[in-house]
Amino acid sequence: MTELEQRVCLEAERLQQELFDALSCLVQQNTENFNDHGNEQNIVMCVSELYQRLGLKADVFSPLSLPGFSEHEAYLPGNNLENRPNVCAAWPGTEGRKSVMLAGHSDTVQIGDESKWTVPPLSGLIKDGKIWGRGTVDDKQGIAAGWFVVRVLQSCGVRLKNNIVLTAYSDEEAGGGHGALAAVLKYPSDIYLNLDGFNSTLFTHGTGGGLFEIDFKLRHPTETAEPVYLAVQAFLAALSVFGQRRRDELDAHPIFKGSSAAAQAYRLNRVLIGGTGGTDMRSAAVNFMFYSLMPRETLEAELRQIIDQVRSVVDQWDVDIGQIKNTTRYFLPVTPDRPMPAVDLFNQCIEAVSGKKAPIEGMCLSDLPMFYYHGKGEVFNYGVGGNFADPGGAHQVDENIDCAEFLDMCKSILLFLLRYES
Repeated sequence: MTELEQRVCLEAERLQQELFDALSCLVQQNTENFNDHGNEQNIVMCVSELYQRLGLKADVFSPLSLPGFSEHEAYLPGNNLENRPNVCAAWPGTEGRKSVMLAGHSDTVQIGDESKWTVPPLSGLIKDGKIWGRGTVDDKQGIAAGWFVVRVLQSCGVRLKNNIVLTAYSDEEAGGGHGALAAVLKYPSDIYLNLDGFNSTLFTHGTGGGLFEIDFKLRHPTETAEPVYLAVQAFLAALSVFGQRRRDELDAHPIFKGSSAAAQAYRLNRVLIGGTGGTDMRSAAVNFMFYSLMPRETLEAELRQIIDQVRSVVDQWDVDIGQIKNTTRYFLPVTPDRPMPAVDLFNQCIEAVSGKKAPIEGMCLSDLPMFYYHGKGEVFNYGVGGNFADPGGAHQVDENIDCAEFLDMCKSILLFLLRYES
């Protein structure tokens, strides 16, 4: 490291409690996403005050406030975006020819059953070298990290040549995507560092896919759910073969091989038989998700074949099977075919801080495609903490982030911003 880099990293260590306190404050704001609405408005004051401490004016805006937003090709109706604002702030560089966006999403998955948590989910509790609460990993770490690196640079008297755009974007969970889309449209940048990741991994590729649902209905009155149960079993048997093809497909790709995206390329989310509360024995529904790099048309043709195959079986039980429908946006795969020098540079910075480079993998169902297809610059994701399958990871009870890893993440970002200047 250069003398300046060492000084900046030492300052980050000196100010680290401010980083942890900032994340704690963010976690204490309930920003649950309920698919068709969300609580992102609750975080506006906390984020705005953080930006004001940097001498920056917070730009609070609904995605719908952008001219023509509801006519954009990536817009999907029904998410009630009026009260789900983005909160951004720009730190102008001395030259300002390039811009780097440091982004994190403000919404979280729902808290769930609070009795299963060992800490209050909105406490932002700092103990045992960790910060606890819903959104620590996914993804309020990204908002806090972006704020903190500017805080450290200002404390060191460093003014960058490039502009830094701090972005807390809304509507990410449940496949929303509108907050990220609005951010790239209003603040086009040369680098989009989307701090929405886990396990100290760099994510350069993204899968296509999404969440889907299919309904079953018995054609005649009944006092037993057995016919629709048998129909669902037949469908799941065929769907599991489709799911294994998705796992095999991703595991054969050099970037996705051995990744969590490959392991989770097919997930069964929910099976509901007998209707809500078991009051309709004639109905059933299956909710599932899959990830793939194949063209959407090819995958939809495969799914239609499954339905045709299963329909010929379930007729014997007098059950109708519906069409598979999206319950989220359909994510486009991201497979960059151009060099990514910023990724290489960032990984060098990670190595300078931690002593080893980060693995580079593909990610599933993040807003990477929104930045990639609708922004103008290089984009990649990075973050710390556990993933969806790890105890205390993203979306889990007792979600938490390790303070030391979090600080190292911020040091890596600081080095990247300094080295990207040249």
